Amino acid sequence: VKSPKKITIRYREDVKQDMRILLQTGTDEAGEPIYRTFDVMDYNDIENKKKRLEVTCNEVGING
Repeated sequence: VKSPKKITIRYREDVKQDMRILLQTGTDEAGEPIYRTFDVMDYNDIENKKKRLEVTCNEVGING
């Protein structure tokens, strides 16, 4: 069972629920980047200060 993940990012006004987050986790033997992919489900302005967003998302997959 996959559980939702929470990722904190800097504040952005253009974040929407149909977006994805790519998180580079390293590189493979050939030097190509390896990414984890997350679908954005919801987001929240932490403390309503327009400094950070807490994004709730589901992991879609890992390339590489």
